[in-house]
Amino acid sequence: MTKIELVVSILNRLHKAVSGSERDFYTDDELGDFAYDCIDDYNYDEFTSAETIAKTFVDYFSQSSKPCKRCEACGKLMRKGYKYDYGRYYFCSDKCLRTEISDRGWILSTIDDPGGYYYNVWF
Repeated sequence: MTKIELVVSILNRLHKAVSGSERDFYTDDELGDFAYDCIDDYNYDEFTSAETIAKTFVDYFSQSSKPCKRCEACGKLMRKGYKYDYGRYYFCSDKCLRTEISDRGWILSTIDDPGGYYYNVWF
């Protein structure tokens, strides 16, 4: 597999893992830089899982001027949403939050420890 084919393969796996949401936040150049760095810095190949690529993507941009998080429920990238359990989990919407945490559970969590559970914006 050529390097260009591998870049395309990495970006296709990322696209699938985050349901195409990478295009909402990043340019083609930024995505290309990420894919090339996956090959050069992380030694990713055609066998690297989409999940690993998606996690690396979030880490890669975490210290940039355009950070993102990834929704625990749907897998999409996000720049605003719910931070739960001190950043152990992130949810992009009420719908996604409710797939994992009941209304009662959310209310009890925020009463018990309001600093660890809240809605936030990352950009």
